Amino acid sequence: MRPSLTIAQKTFIEENRLSISAADMAKTFGVGKGVVLRYLSRNGLSVPHEVALTFRTKANNKRLDSIIHPEDEIIKAEYLNIPVKALAAKIGRSHTFVITRLEKLGLEIPNEIIEQRKLDSYIKKGSVSFNKGLKQSDYMSTEMIELTKATRFKKGQLPHNAVGFKDGDIVIRHSHINRNSPPYKWIRLSKRNWKMLHVYMWEQAYGPVPKGHIIVFKDKNTMNVVLENFECITREENMRRNSLHRYPEEIKSSIRLIGVITRKINKDEKQNQ
Repeated sequence: MRPSLTIAQKTFIEENRLSISAADMAKTFGVGKGVVLRYLSRNGLSVPHEVALTFRTKANNKRLDSIIHPEDEIIKAEYLNIPVKALAAKIGRSHTFVITRLEKLGLEIPNEIIEQRKLDSYIKKGSVSFNKGLKQSDYMSTEMIELTKATRFKKGQLPHNAVGFKDGDIVIRHSHINRNSPPYKWIRLSKRNWKMLHVYMWEQAYGPVPKGHIIVFKDKNTMNVVLENFECITREENMRRNSLHRYPEEIKSSIRLIGVITRKINKDEKQNQ
């Protein structure tokens, strides 16, 4: 089924065919260029060749924007005064629409205003939730309450990633997979209760880890989980061992450079995913 034009769009074509190209009007209406051209042809609405040559100028494109987007005047007047989401609600448009129009109009919100708006959006100390002490029916319609039922957690329900495990199961996790952190083995002790396997094994053999201490791997291999490979040291000692200050200056520079290159590679890989 071919897309059709509304009465308002037909009127717009008739009134602006000598100032706006068929391609630009079609793009604005969300139809193919041929739809507009066929309407012009069927109704004997010709466009002189010399006029058509002027359609691609920037002046005409700006004029098209001003005709099709009357909200631009409000955006230009208010974008520095109210947040983008509030501005979008004011003109009855989406957040993305306002962002796109700001870019098209060459308007940029200064960083200091963006940062201040972030601070203003934070929950302040002592703030009270709008629905505190209220029943759900006091601030939501019956229809909305029904829609939320499908997404609620049921009593006793477990997260999707907790299903299928039993006590004693061991899994491998990364503390921060995007930064090439070492993997660690974790053991399930009970429902919703997991512990690092090397810490669990140490405690089974020697008792609780003293306050301010951690269990590390002597050979740095976090997959070599055997008691002989564990060592209990203070956090200060661990920091000293991992500090750059224990290396000569030429090695420090190489380590820093490797870190910069690694972060750059990780960032590029993430963007290409």
